[in-house]
Amino acid sequence: MQIRASKKYPGAEASNSTGKSSAVRAVSSSLEAILFLLATVVVVAAIGPVAGWWHYEVIESGSMTPALRVGGVAVLWPEPVSSVRAGQIIAFHPPGEGDYVRIHRVIAVTDRDGQVWARTKGDANNVADPGPVRLDGKTAYAEHYFVPYLGYLGVWLYKQSTRVALEVVLFTLMVAGGLFLIWGKKDLKEEESVEKELVIPARWPRQKQGRALPERLVVENLVTEHLVTEHRAAEHLVTEHRAAEHRAAEHRAAEKLLAEKASAASAVSLLALSHIYTASSKGGDVAPTADEPVTKQQASTGG
Repeated sequence: MQIRASKKYPGAEASNSTGKSSAVRAVSSSLEAILFLLATVVVVAAIGPVAGWWHYEVIESGSMTPALRVGGVAVLWPEPVSSVRAGQIIAFHPPGEGDYVRIHRVIAVTDRDGQVWARTKGDANNVADPGPVRLDGKTAYAEHYFVPYLGYLGVWLYKQSTRVALEVVLFTLMVAGGLFLIWGKKDLKEEESVEKELVIPARWPRQKQGRALPERLVVENLVTEHLVTEHRAAEHLVTEHRAAEHRAAEHRAAEKLLAEKASAASAVSLLALSHIYTASSKGGDVAPTADEPVTKQQASTGG
């Protein structure tokens, strides 16, 4: 089926451009969502520890196996020191070990003159940690989530060569994504400007002249108009065919009637000839029939 469109509303090219614009919109929306999610994760992961919302520590020893396995990451949430209880896993600085962070389970909690002390022990260790640990400040960090194997990625990211390569890849992806979004939106704007140039033809009812019409609707209207035209033409052909059949039937009926009349006339003529032949063979006069004229000889003889 072919659809002819004028220069103002190119219906032949509308379907291709519509499909292209839909694909561009889908890819652009997906890329925007991915970049937004990535940016949100990076920002939240960077701001969270600084703001004190949480901390995360890579498990480097097997003292807390099987609860915390080597290579995983423990996510620690802050809570009041007064809420620390036996059975929790907390992060703390062992006395005399500087900035080293140990993550062990609390086995006992005592309160001495408003100061909280905790006894800790590794689940895989046979003995408890030496001496109680004083929990300074008002906040302690307790383990709430554990992500296995993510620590290996963290250790790998600590390498300078890895960080440089990752920064280059991320920068390239962000630049490529930004350029794609810019050019994709430019193409969409061009298609929107083409849609604005489309004008509703005067033959389409219930539409205002001069109002812009999206190219998808232009194609739909053209297809509908073409189908309606074809339907009307088919109905006209069917009507003409039925009229021709009716005329042919009437012609055949007239021919049949004429044939019957001719046959009846032939039968009457044959009957009269047979009567005349019979009379002449007997030597008698034959009275003319109604269809036979009176001859001069018959009139003179009185016959």
